[in-house]
Amino acid sequence: MDFATNPLPLMTLLLACAVLTTASCVAFIGTGYHYQRIVEQFQDISGVFDLGIDDDPAALQRKLRQVRASEGQAALVIRALNCFYAAITGFGLSSLITLLSAVLVFSRLEHAVLFCFATALIIDAFGALAMIGGATMLFREARFAFRAFQEKSGFFTQQARQIVLRNSELSPDR
Repeated sequence: MDFATNPLPLMTLLLACAVLTTASCVAFIGTGYHYQRIVEQFQDISGVFDLGIDDDPAALQRKLRQVRASEGQAALVIRALNCFYAAITGFGLSSLITLLSAVLVFSRLEHAVLFCFATALIIDAFGALAMIGGATMLFREARFAFRAFQEKSGFFTQQARQIVLRNSELSPDR
């Protein structure tokens, strides 16, 4: 392949690296905000223990389950962040190698250009796999969060039913 007469493959690879780097950064920023929310949720839960309220053993067990759930969520989000870090690094490195390929085209070092091009493609593949890995971690974390939400929802529904039942028993209308 003569890159001097047809620079389209190098330009396409460079553009793909730029787009994928941007996508990785957006995913990373969104995941960072998500991690921040998990930390805030954990602080809210642990604040209950600091205040010494909820001495009811069942309530304490529920809080401990929430703490464990927050730990699990945080671990998955951290793994997703690491995947997105790897993707950003890979796509950035691939961009630099592709730029080096473009410079080598003018030096007429065809084998070096092909080597750089192939290396950039391999690094891009690893970056894409890292993005898929990060997205998979976020998918698992979302399922985890939904189960925790269902548990909290069930608890609040049960509490509301008990309050309604208690109020109806105390009502003088009966």
